[in-house]
Amino acid sequence: MYFNKYLKVIALILMITIAICLSPIFANEYYLKTDRIILSSKHGKSKAIFAKLFTGVTFIAGASFLTLFGFLLLMLLLHGFDGGNMAIQTLSVYSTYPLTMLTASLIAIVTTIFVILLFGMLVMLLSSCFNSSFLVITVSFLLLFLPGLFHVSPKERLLYQLLQIFPAKATEFPNIFSVYLFEVLGQVFTPATFYIIFSIIISLLIIPLVKGTFRNHQIVE
Repeated sequence: MYFNKYLKVIALILMITIAICLSPIFANEYYLKTDRIILSSKHGKSKAIFAKLFTGVTFIAGASFLTLFGFLLLMLLLHGFDGGNMAIQTLSVYSTYPLTMLTASLIAIVTTIFVILLFGMLVMLLSSCFNSSFLVITVSFLLLFLPGLFHVSPKERLLYQLLQIFPAKATEFPNIFSVYLFEVLGQVFTPATFYIIFSIIISLLIIPLVKGTFRNHQIVE
């Protein structure tokens, strides 16, 4: 119960940390004017960029995995392992998911990791676009906190679902197991499945965008 209650808080702390750590990954090259050195080197337009992306992805995945699973283990050690086989309806009476609390918690962790990965990829994309890491952090924080200021009724189906894909919404336990499903091209997905698929697809699309943006950056004397 405590893990599910504070999952969003832990996820937000993770994403804030990731935004601060990854904001300079490309932006600092512009600021320090080392971009001209990198882009004029033998592997500056290929291996160097992928090395930065690989570093960013491994940092996001490693930090998310260790933090979220570590937090779950801490909660189990503090409050006990009993009750893991209880139905999810113990916390959410109207839930239609045939899951135990432990299974639901593990699914929530995996889903949150992919959502955080997508957020981290967006941070690296912003870093490849802006010359200032401060600007990257500012825009990243807006992506995190602005959606929380809006409340849209599920009756406004499209607008409601668009709001749910923002990181701060997609890492809430009730939203991961929401009764409101996603429908795309005639296919219906549970929120957890949709968040994972959406995060993977968009993250893969961001990779060539980051590469192209950094490679085609106009070097200023």
